[in-house]
Amino acid sequence: MPAMVLPFHTEWPLLRTLSMGFIWLFVGLLLQATAHAKVFEGRGQAYIVANQVETARQLAYQMALQQAVQKALETQLQGDKKAIGDAQLQIQQLSSKAAKLATAKPVINETREGNLLQLTLALDLSEHDLSQIMDHAKIGNRASAAVTAAAHPSVMVVVNEELSGHMNPEPYSQTAILHQLRAAGFRMVDKVAMGNSIAHDRAVQGVLRGDIKAAQAAALQFGAALIVTGRASAQASGLRGGGMQVYGASITIRAYQADSAAVLASGSADASYPHINATSGQKQALESAAKKAAQQLIDQLETEFAQSGDTVAVSISAISYYQLSILKKILQRDFPEIISLQQRAFAADVARLDIRVPDPQAFTDKVVQRDFGSFRLDVVQFSPHKVDFVLLRKGN
Repeated sequence: MPAMVLPFHTEWPLLRTLSMGFIWLFVGLLLQATAHAKVFEGRGQAYIVANQVETARQLAYQMALQQAVQKALETQLQGDKKAIGDAQLQIQQLSSKAAKLATAKPVINETREGNLLQLTLALDLSEHDLSQIMDHAKIGNRASAAVTAAAHPSVMVVVNEELSGHMNPEPYSQTAILHQLRAAGFRMVDKVAMGNSIAHDRAVQGVLRGDIKAAQAAALQFGAALIVTGRASAQASGLRGGGMQVYGASITIRAYQADSAAVLASGSADASYPHINATSGQKQALESAAKKAAQQLIDQLETEFAQSGDTVAVSISAISYYQLSILKKILQRDFPEIISLQQRAFAADVARLDIRVPDPQAFTDKVVQRDFGSFRLDVVQFSPHKVDFVLLRKGN
C-alpha cells in the first residue's frame, strides 16, 4: 500500500506549529535559567608587601570571593542566624566549592592606592548551585552530629620535630595531631599541595624562629582558618628494663586564628615508651604525647566555638587617645550587639581592641556608616576575625 502524502496546505501548518513549539520551549528554558541565576559581588583588598603584587592580588581575590559567597548564602538562608553562623565557620571551604560551580567569576574592577590593592568580582550562581553548596556544608541539619563537625574551620598544622637532636622531615607528632583534629570534625588543608609549596617551607622555618607570620601567610594562601604550630622532641631516657630502652617525648602546640594571629588554645604533654628499636620507641612516645596535647587543644577550641559571638581583633590608625576614649564610649553606648570590648594597646596613633560581636561583617558595616561627630571610620582591610580601620576627619 503506498504511503499517504499529506497535501501541502495540510503539512505546512503542522510543521510550522511544531517549529514554533520548539522555539518557545527553548526560549522558556533560557528565561528560566536566567531567572534562577544570580550575580553576587564581593570586594577584597590587601597590602602589597615587598613588591609581591600577585600575592596581594590572590589574597584580595580570596577575600572578595568569600564576601560574595557569604552574600549568596545569606540570601538563600533568609535571616537564619544559626545557619549563617555555621556557614561563616566554613567560608573557606564553601568559597572553594562556589568557585568550581560558578559559571563566571570575573574581576570587574581592580585599583591600587599606594600599596593597597582593591578588587571587585562578580560571582554567577544559580539556585541549584547554592543548594549544592549548602548540601556540601550540611547547613540546616542541625540535629546531626555531622553538622557540628562540618562547622569546624579548616586547619593547617606545622610542627617541628627532633629525634635524638636531629630534625625529622616527616614529623610523627604532626601526623598524630592531624588525625586527632580530623576525628574531631576539623578539616585539613591539602597536605600534598601544601607540602610541595615554598610557602610551607617558609612556615616551617618561621616556626623554628618563633615567627608566626610565615605560617600565617601560608595558612591564608591555602584557605585555612586556623594554624596549629609547635615543637616536639624525643630521645632516649636513662631508664632501661627487660632488655628495652625507654624513650621519652615532649610537645608544646598552639592554635592561632589565621587572619588575626590571635591565640585560641594551647596544649603540652609528655609521654614515654619502652622499645628495643630507637626509631619505633621515639615514634610511639611522640604520637602518645601529641594525642594528649591535641585533645587539650580540641577541648579549648570547642569551648571557644561554643561561646556566643566572634572576637574580632580591631586596629584603628590615625587616631588620638582622646578620640579613642570618645569612640569607646559611643561603641559601648550605641552598639548593643557588642558583647565585650577590651583595649589591648595604643602606640604611635594606632589603637588595638578586641571586640566580641555575633556578626563581624554586620558590625563593621554599621561602624563605617556611623557618624562619630568630628570623624568617621573607614575599612582598610576586613576578614571575619580581623578588621583594620582608619580614622578620617570630616571632609576627607
